[in-house]
This record gives sequence, C-alpha cells and structure tokens, in this order.
Amino acid sequence: MEAADGRRGLLLPGPESPGFYFFLGVRSPAQAVAAPLHSPNFNPDERAIPLGIRILSHLLLDALAGQSALASGGPGY
Repeated sequence: MEAADGRRGLLLPGPESPGFYFFLGVRSPAQAVAAPLHSPNFNPDERAIPLGIRILSHLLLDALAGQSALASGGPGY
C-alpha cells in the first residue's frame, strides 16, 4: 500500500493489524502554505489539538460501544 505522501510500507492494513489513518489540518489561516511535517519550518496551529482529541475520543467511544454490542449479541456497528 502506498501512503498518502508517496512512501510505501507506512501502513500495514489487514486483519492482523486493523487501524485507520486521518489527517488533521493544522495550518494556521494566516499561513499561505504549510511547511512539510519534518521541516524545521513546520509550525502547526496548536488550536487544532483539542479538535483532534475530540475526534479520536468519539471514534474510540463508538468502537467500544460497537464491541460491547457485539459481545452482548447485539448487531454492533
């Protein structure tokens, strides 16, 4: 699988290692162009951190609710 930035082997999809990957935009509206992630000029807008935490928290709670429903014989998600 080729990763979004062109590197291969970054993600290992499959039943042995299920997971997901998402992008959280962290470019400040004041920046015309964001520097690449590993650049010394990368300067994320840290106001995005609480949003990222909320997104991951909701995804985790949904996954746990689905697992709980499946374990109790319900349809799950």
